[in-house]
Amino acid sequence: MLIRVWKLELSKLKSPLTESLASRWGQSLREFYEPAFVLTPIAIEFLAGSHSSDDLLMYRAFLSPFQLLDRGEILAEDWEQAKRFAERIPKDGKPRQLGDCIIAAIARRLRAT
Repeated sequence: MLIRVWKLELSKLKSPLTESLASRWGQSLREFYEPAFVLTPIAIEFLAGSHSSDDLLMYRAFLSPFQLLDRGEILAEDWEQAKRFAERIPKDGKPRQLGDCIIAAIARRLRAT
């Protein structure tokens, strides 16, 4: 969702992007999902998409309104659950992604959707 909203807002941009504007985009998204949290792997995956130090500043500004639900704590039990998710072969036979497995494991532990 974060990446989709980010790309949508960028596509509508008519002037240079500022940290303030990026933060407002994040705040708007946060208010839509109030209370809004992200998990550490989601934040890391989003930040990893930056291509420059300027991008990184904008990405951080966009994420700034959100709190980390997991407080940056990825437990051993999360990794064990992620491994179980990774070992399940879906009906469509598509491979699982590490990020998706660990996100699902943390969300399960925290009873988050």
